[in-house]
Amino acid sequence: MDFPDFYNPERVGTLYQPAIVAAIEEGQQTHCNPAKNDDPRILLLLIDAQVDFVLEDGSLNVPGAVEDMRRTIEWLFRNSERVTNILA
Repeated sequence: MDFPDFYNPERVGTLYQPAIVAAIEEGQQTHCNPAKNDDPRILLLLIDAQVDFVLEDGSLNVPGAVEDMRRTIEWLFRNSERVTNILA
């Protein structure tokens, strides 16, 4: 799968201003169905996803969190058409 142009896996784990306009523009090119039509309905539940856990110099740094976050982001890109809701 090709990831969106605005996604840079090397920036996961660093603070930066996200490319919101690019993400919106790229997202508008994708046809989305209303979630009420999903069968099955799939919820992505992110538990305690704090920035300080992911930053390598964060006060609550969790070893391996950068790689975990990268896998989560890439899983969501690969499965976004199937995910009904995201709850963090």
